[in-house]
Amino acid sequence: MMYIFMFIASFIMNMTFLIDSFDFNAHNQHVVHLGHVAEETAAASIQFIEENDYAEGVKIFKYEQGIMQANAILATNLNADIDSVQGNWDYDSRTYTATIEPLAGNYIKDTIKYTITFFDDSNTSYPVLYQNGSFTHAIGDPTAVVIIDTGKPRYRSTFVPKNTKLGAAQTWQAR
Repeated sequence: MMYIFMFIASFIMNMTFLIDSFDFNAHNQHVVHLGHVAEETAAASIQFIEENDYAEGVKIFKYEQGIMQANAILATNLNADIDSVQGNWDYDSRTYTATIEPLAGNYIKDTIKYTITFFDDSNTSYPVLYQNGSFTHAIGDPTAVVIIDTGKPRYRSTFVPKNTKLGAAQTWQAR
């Protein structure tokens, strides 16, 4: 009888370990993918600049076009609904804050929140140290900073990170 209890106990321990390992690996893959998406979004948002100002040596981004491109990149790469984007543009800080809903069957289950902050020659004296939570970046050229928060990951156990939040920055020269 004791062998049966030992077998059941070891089976439960092994299943718990396997499930946690699977969830951990899936979350790590999600974090790596999210980092690539953040970099691509930052790069896409600064592709458009004001031509007349650039001819005079001043780099100013076309914010509306950059934001539309960033929304499309996020919706495509994070399997989200492009029609559900709800954003707010703050012209003074050159910051766009938005949310987008993931599609059914997505690894992400919570609303995706993201922020795009533009630093260009119209609003920045370089160098600038940008800080947002655990993301810190020194800015010396026109740059876009993207912070993406996908919420709580899909873990079946209770020992999980609170949320998945990543940032990336892209300078205009590195695009």
